[in-house]
Amino acid sequence: MRKEWKRLIALLLLLPVLLLAPVLSTGCSRGDDGIRVGMLLTDFTNHSQTLVMEGAQRAVAAMAARGEEVEVLYYNAEQDQNKQLEQAENLVVQGVDVVCVMVVDQEASRPMVDMLHAEGIPLVALGVPFADPSRADCYVGGMETEAGALAMEAAADALGGAGGVVVLDGRYGQDRQRRIREGMDRVLEANPGLELLGDGSGDWSREDALRMMENWLQSDIGGRIDAVVAANDQMAIGALGAIKELGLEGRILVGGIGGTPEARELLEQGTLAFTVDQDGAKLGEKAVEAAVRLASGEQVEPEVRIPYRLLDSSDAAD
Repeated sequence: MRKEWKRLIALLLLLPVLLLAPVLSTGCSRGDDGIRVGMLLTDFTNHSQTLVMEGAQRAVAAMAARGEEVEVLYYNAEQDQNKQLEQAENLVVQGVDVVCVMVVDQEASRPMVDMLHAEGIPLVALGVPFADPSRADCYVGGMETEAGALAMEAAADALGGAGGVVVLDGRYGQDRQRRIREGMDRVLEANPGLELLGDGSGDWSREDALRMMENWLQSDIGGRIDAVVAANDQMAIGALGAIKELGLEGRILVGGIGGTPEARELLEQGTLAFTVDQDGAKLGEKAVEAAVRLASGEQVEPEVRIPYRLLDSSDAAD
Protein backbone atom coordinates (compact mmCIF):
# COMPACT_ATOMS: atom_id res chain seq x y z
CA MET A 1 0.00 0.00 0.00
CA ARG A 2 2.82 2.40 0.89
CA LYS A 3 4.43 1.73 -2.51
CA GLU A 4 1.16 2.56 -4.27
CA TRP A 5 0.92 5.87 -2.39
CA LYS A 6 4.51 6.71 -3.32
CA ARG A 7 3.77 6.01 -6.99
CA LEU A 8 0.64 8.19 -6.85
CA ILE A 9 2.53 11.07 -5.24
CA ALA A 10 5.28 10.78 -7.87
CA LEU A 11 2.70 10.95 -10.68
CA LEU A 12 1.03 14.00 -9.12
CA LEU A 13 4.38 15.76 -8.87
CA LEU A 14 5.10 14.95 -12.51
CA LEU A 15 1.70 16.11 -13.81
CA PRO A 16 2.54 19.84 -14.14
CA VAL A 17 5.63 18.93 -16.15
CA LEU A 18 3.59 16.75 -18.49
CA LEU A 19 1.02 19.50 -19.02
CA LEU A 20 3.76 21.89 -20.10
CA ALA A 21 5.49 19.38 -22.36
CA PRO A 22 5.44 19.90 -26.13
CA VAL A 23 2.50 18.25 -27.85
CA LEU A 24 4.64 17.36 -30.83
CA SER A 25 8.35 17.05 -31.44
CA THR A 26 9.94 16.45 -34.80
CA GLY A 27 13.38 16.33 -36.33
CA CYS A 28 16.36 14.07 -36.46
CA SER A 29 18.04 12.94 -33.27
CA ARG A 30 20.09 15.70 -31.73
CA GLY A 31 23.80 15.33 -31.26
CA ASP A 32 26.22 17.68 -29.51
CA ASP A 33 26.21 20.03 -32.50
CA GLY A 34 22.45 19.91 -33.07
CA ILE A 35 20.14 22.91 -32.79
CA ARG A 36 16.93 22.84 -30.75
CA VAL A 37 14.18 25.21 -31.84
CA GLY A 38 11.21 25.97 -29.60
CA MET A 39 8.03 26.94 -31.45
CA LEU A 40 5.25 28.54 -29.41
CA LEU A 41 1.94 28.53 -31.30
CA THR A 42 -1.48 29.77 -30.22
CA ASP A 43 -3.98 27.13 -31.36
CA PHE A 44 -3.33 23.73 -32.96
CA THR A 45 -6.99 23.53 -34.06
CA ASN A 46 -6.34 26.43 -36.44
CA HIS A 47 -5.71 24.96 -39.90
CA SER A 48 -3.11 27.59 -40.77
CA GLN A 49 -1.03 26.57 -37.75
CA THR A 50 -1.17 22.94 -38.85
CA LEU A 51 0.37 24.16 -42.10
CA VAL A 52 2.99 26.13 -40.14
CA MET A 53 4.09 22.89 -38.45
CA GLU A 54 4.13 21.05 -41.78
CA GLY A 55 6.35 23.77 -43.25
CA ALA A 56 8.65 23.63 -40.24
CA GLN A 57 8.97 19.86 -40.68
CA ARG A 58 9.78 20.40 -44.34
CA ALA A 59 12.63 22.74 -43.38
CA VAL A 60 13.94 20.22 -40.83
CA ALA A 61 13.89 17.45 -43.44
CA ALA A 62 15.81 19.60 -45.93
CA MET A 63 18.42 20.38 -43.29
CA ALA A 64 18.70 16.71 -42.31
CA ALA A 65 19.41 15.89 -45.96
CA ARG A 66 22.35 18.30 -45.75
CA GLY A 67 23.60 16.63 -42.57
CA GLU A 68 22.36 19.37 -40.23
CA GLU A 69 20.83 18.19 -36.96
CA VAL A 70 17.77 20.24 -36.00
CA GLU A 71 14.93 19.47 -33.60
CA VAL A 72 11.73 21.51 -33.28
CA LEU A 73 9.57 21.42 -30.14
CA TYR A 74 5.98 22.59 -30.71
CA TYR A 75 3.79 24.01 -27.95
CA ASN A 76 0.07 24.81 -28.08
CA ALA A 77 -1.03 27.76 -25.92
CA GLU A 78 -4.73 27.08 -26.62
CA GLN A 79 -5.29 30.85 -26.89
CA ASP A 80 -4.08 31.35 -23.29
CA GLN A 81 -1.27 33.88 -22.82
CA ASN A 82 -0.52 32.70 -19.27
CA LYS A 83 -0.13 29.15 -20.52
CA GLN A 84 2.19 30.37 -23.26
CA LEU A 85 4.35 32.14 -20.65
CA GLU A 86 4.68 28.87 -18.71
CA GLN A 87 5.63 27.07 -21.92
CA ALA A 88 8.28 29.70 -22.65
CA GLU A 89 9.72 29.23 -19.17
CA ASN A 90 9.80 25.49 -19.84
CA LEU A 91 11.79 26.08 -23.03
CA VAL A 92 14.34 28.11 -21.05
CA VAL A 93 14.73 25.23 -18.61
CA GLN A 94 15.22 22.83 -21.53
CA GLY A 95 17.99 25.03 -22.89
CA VAL A 96 16.70 25.52 -26.43
CA ASP A 97 18.93 27.50 -28.77
CA VAL A 98 16.28 29.72 -30.38
CA VAL A 99 12.53 30.34 -30.06
CA CYS A 100 9.88 31.09 -32.69
CA VAL A 101 6.87 32.78 -31.06
CA MET A 102 3.34 33.35 -32.34
CA VAL A 103 2.08 35.40 -29.40
CA VAL A 104 -1.49 35.04 -28.18
CA ASP A 105 -1.74 38.75 -27.35
CA GLN A 106 0.77 41.44 -28.27
CA GLU A 107 0.49 43.54 -25.11
CA ALA A 108 -0.06 40.70 -22.63
CA SER A 109 2.93 38.83 -24.07
CA ARG A 110 5.43 41.58 -23.16
CA PRO A 111 6.65 39.87 -19.94
CA MET A 112 7.18 36.59 -21.80
CA VAL A 113 9.08 38.22 -24.66
CA ASP A 114 11.16 40.30 -22.22
CA MET A 115 12.00 37.17 -20.22
CA LEU A 116 13.18 35.26 -23.30
CA HIS A 117 15.17 38.29 -24.47
CA ALA A 118 16.81 38.64 -21.04
CA GLU A 119 17.90 34.99 -21.27
CA GLY A 120 19.81 35.87 -24.44
CA ILE A 121 17.76 33.50 -26.60
CA PRO A 122 17.38 34.61 -30.25
CA LEU A 123 13.72 35.26 -31.07
CA VAL A 124 11.71 34.93 -34.27
CA ALA A 125 8.31 36.64 -34.17
CA LEU A 126 6.04 34.31 -36.12
CA GLY A 127 2.96 35.68 -37.89
CA VAL A 128 2.28 38.34 -35.23
CA PRO A 129 4.75 41.20 -34.59
CA PHE A 130 5.85 41.75 -30.99
CA ALA A 131 4.48 44.79 -29.16
CA ASP A 132 8.11 45.94 -29.04
CA PRO A 133 9.44 44.95 -32.49
CA SER A 134 13.03 45.54 -31.35
CA ARG A 135 12.80 42.37 -29.22
CA ALA A 136 12.57 40.21 -32.35
CA ASP A 137 15.75 39.23 -34.16
CA CYS A 138 13.53 38.47 -37.15
CA TYR A 139 9.84 38.79 -38.01
CA VAL A 140 8.37 36.21 -40.40
CA GLY A 141 4.82 36.84 -41.58
CA GLY A 142 2.42 39.28 -43.15
CA MET A 143 0.13 41.97 -41.80
CA GLU A 144 -3.36 40.81 -40.81
CA THR A 145 -4.69 44.25 -41.69
CA GLU A 146 -3.86 43.21 -45.27
CA ALA A 147 -6.04 40.09 -44.89
CA GLY A 148 -8.99 42.14 -43.64
CA ALA A 149 -8.58 44.66 -46.44
CA LEU A 150 -8.40 41.96 -49.12
CA ALA A 151 -11.59 40.34 -47.82
CA MET A 152 -13.59 43.57 -47.77
CA GLU A 153 -12.20 44.63 -51.16
CA ALA A 154 -13.41 41.32 -52.62
CA ALA A 155 -16.91 42.02 -51.29
CA ALA A 156 -16.82 45.60 -52.56
CA ASP A 157 -15.76 44.47 -56.04
CA ALA A 158 -18.43 41.77 -56.18
CA LEU A 159 -21.12 44.28 -55.19
CA GLY A 160 -19.91 46.94 -57.59
CA GLY A 161 -19.02 49.23 -54.69
CA ALA A 162 -22.56 49.47 -53.31
CA GLY A 163 -24.67 47.29 -51.02
CA GLY A 164 -25.45 46.23 -47.48
CA VAL A 165 -22.70 44.41 -45.56
CA VAL A 166 -22.49 42.63 -42.21
CA VAL A 167 -19.19 41.72 -40.54
CA LEU A 168 -18.51 38.69 -38.37
CA ASP A 169 -15.59 39.65 -36.14
CA GLY A 170 -13.33 37.32 -34.19
CA ARG A 171 -13.08 37.34 -30.41
CA TYR A 172 -13.17 40.92 -29.17
CA GLY A 173 -10.08 42.04 -27.30
CA GLN A 174 -7.68 39.89 -29.30
CA ASP A 175 -4.98 41.56 -31.39
CA ARG A 176 -5.75 39.42 -34.41
CA GLN A 177 -9.38 40.50 -34.38
CA ARG A 178 -8.40 44.17 -34.09
CA ARG A 179 -5.91 44.01 -36.96
CA ILE A 180 -8.27 42.19 -39.33
CA ARG A 181 -11.07 44.63 -38.55
CA GLU A 182 -8.77 47.60 -39.05
CA GLY A 183 -8.13 46.42 -42.61
CA MET A 184 -11.85 45.93 -43.26
CA ASP A 185 -12.69 49.37 -41.90
CA ARG A 186 -10.18 51.05 -44.19
CA VAL A 187 -11.96 49.60 -47.22
CA LEU A 188 -15.40 50.49 -45.83
CA GLU A 189 -14.28 54.10 -45.39
CA ALA A 190 -12.94 54.18 -48.96
CA ASN A 191 -16.24 52.83 -50.36
CA PRO A 192 -19.10 55.06 -49.18
CA GLY A 193 -21.52 53.00 -51.26
CA LEU A 194 -21.06 50.08 -48.86
CA GLU A 195 -23.39 50.29 -45.86
CA LEU A 196 -22.34 48.47 -42.69
CA LEU A 197 -25.68 47.09 -41.51
CA GLY A 198 -24.36 45.12 -38.55
CA ASP A 199 -21.31 43.61 -36.92
CA GLY A 200 -20.58 41.39 -33.95
CA SER A 201 -18.23 38.78 -32.57
CA GLY A 202 -18.71 35.24 -33.81
CA ASP A 203 -15.82 34.27 -31.49
CA TRP A 204 -14.06 32.51 -34.41
CA SER A 205 -16.81 29.85 -34.09
CA ARG A 206 -19.06 28.33 -36.76
CA GLU A 207 -21.89 27.82 -34.25
CA ASP A 208 -21.78 31.36 -32.84
CA ALA A 209 -21.65 32.83 -36.34
CA LEU A 210 -24.64 30.73 -37.43
CA ARG A 211 -26.73 32.03 -34.52
CA MET A 212 -25.70 35.64 -35.15
CA MET A 213 -26.46 35.35 -38.86
CA GLU A 214 -29.89 33.84 -38.11
CA ASN A 215 -30.66 36.82 -35.86
CA TRP A 216 -29.60 39.30 -38.53
CA LEU A 217 -31.61 37.58 -41.25
CA GLN A 218 -34.73 37.55 -39.09
CA SER A 219 -34.33 41.21 -38.06
CA ASP A 220 -35.34 44.36 -39.92
CA ILE A 221 -31.97 44.43 -41.75
CA GLY A 222 -32.34 40.88 -43.09
CA GLY A 223 -33.74 41.87 -46.47
CA ARG A 224 -30.98 44.42 -47.06
CA ILE A 225 -27.95 42.17 -46.50
CA ASP A 226 -26.03 41.67 -49.73
CA ALA A 227 -22.73 40.37 -48.33
CA VAL A 228 -21.20 38.78 -45.24
CA VAL A 229 -17.49 39.28 -44.57
CA ALA A 230 -16.15 37.00 -41.84
CA ALA A 231 -12.79 37.23 -40.06
CA ASN A 232 -12.22 33.49 -40.53
CA ASP A 233 -13.55 30.65 -42.66
CA GLN A 234 -15.31 28.88 -39.78
CA MET A 235 -17.56 31.90 -39.21
CA ALA A 236 -18.16 32.28 -42.95
CA ILE A 237 -19.29 28.64 -43.09
CA GLY A 238 -21.57 29.25 -40.11
CA ALA A 239 -23.15 32.18 -41.94
CA LEU A 240 -23.69 29.97 -44.99
CA GLY A 241 -25.49 27.47 -42.75
CA ALA A 242 -27.93 30.12 -41.54
CA ILE A 243 -28.53 31.34 -45.08
CA LYS A 244 -29.26 27.78 -46.23
CA GLU A 245 -31.63 27.11 -43.32
CA LEU A 246 -33.71 30.12 -44.32
CA GLY A 247 -33.71 29.19 -48.02
CA LEU A 248 -31.66 32.19 -49.14
CA GLU A 249 -28.82 30.39 -50.95
CA GLY A 250 -27.39 32.35 -53.84
CA ARG A 251 -28.84 35.68 -52.71
CA ILE A 252 -26.14 36.72 -50.23
CA LEU A 253 -22.41 36.74 -50.97
CA VAL A 254 -20.25 35.22 -48.20
CA GLY A 255 -16.46 35.29 -47.79
CA GLY A 256 -13.92 34.52 -45.09
CA ILE A 257 -10.24 34.41 -44.19
CA GLY A 258 -8.06 31.33 -43.78
CA GLY A 259 -7.98 29.26 -46.95
CA THR A 260 -9.01 26.10 -45.06
CA PRO A 261 -9.64 22.84 -46.97
CA GLU A 262 -13.39 23.06 -46.31
CA ALA A 263 -13.47 26.65 -47.54
CA ARG A 264 -11.67 25.62 -50.71
CA GLU A 265 -14.26 22.90 -51.33
CA LEU A 266 -17.05 25.44 -50.93
CA LEU A 267 -15.24 27.79 -53.32
CA GLU A 268 -15.11 25.02 -55.90
CA GLN A 269 -18.83 24.39 -55.42
CA GLY A 270 -19.56 28.10 -55.84
CA THR A 271 -21.14 28.33 -52.38
CA LEU A 272 -18.42 30.49 -50.80
CA ALA A 273 -17.47 33.58 -52.80
CA PHE A 274 -13.89 33.98 -51.58
CA THR A 275 -11.37 33.34 -48.84
CA VAL A 276 -8.09 35.08 -48.02
CA ASP A 277 -5.16 32.73 -47.67
CA GLN A 278 -1.61 32.91 -46.36
CA ASP A 279 0.94 30.24 -47.17
CA GLY A 280 1.17 28.76 -43.67
CA ALA A 281 3.65 26.11 -44.76
CA LYS A 282 5.96 28.79 -46.14
CA LEU A 283 5.57 30.68 -42.86
CA GLY A 284 6.77 27.68 -40.84
CA GLU A 285 9.55 26.84 -43.28
CA LYS A 286 11.00 30.36 -43.35
CA ALA A 287 10.68 30.72 -39.57
CA VAL A 288 12.74 27.58 -38.93
CA GLU A 289 15.31 28.60 -41.54
CA ALA A 290 15.72 32.01 -39.87
CA ALA A 291 15.81 30.42 -36.41
CA VAL A 292 18.59 27.99 -37.34
CA ARG A 293 20.66 30.77 -38.89
CA LEU A 294 20.26 32.89 -35.76
CA ALA A 295 21.22 29.97 -33.52
CA SER A 296 24.30 29.47 -35.70
CA GLY A 297 25.35 33.08 -35.19
CA GLU A 298 24.53 34.18 -38.74
CA GLN A 299 22.93 37.47 -39.77
CA VAL A 300 19.33 37.38 -40.98
CA GLU A 301 17.01 39.91 -42.56
CA PRO A 302 14.93 41.72 -39.92
CA GLU A 303 11.72 40.88 -41.83
CA VAL A 304 10.70 37.99 -44.07
CA ARG A 305 7.33 38.84 -45.59
CA ILE A 306 4.79 36.12 -46.42
CA PRO A 307 1.95 37.97 -48.19
CA TYR A 308 -1.75 37.16 -48.13
CA ARG A 309 -3.66 36.35 -51.31
CA LEU A 310 -7.30 36.33 -52.34
CA LEU A 311 -8.76 33.00 -53.48
CA ASP A 312 -11.97 32.52 -55.44
CA SER A 313 -13.49 29.59 -57.35
CA SER A 314 -10.71 29.68 -59.95
CA ASP A 315 -8.10 29.06 -57.21
CA ALA A 316 -10.00 26.40 -55.24
CA ALA A 317 -7.93 23.45 -56.42
CA ASP A 318 -4.53 25.15 -55.92
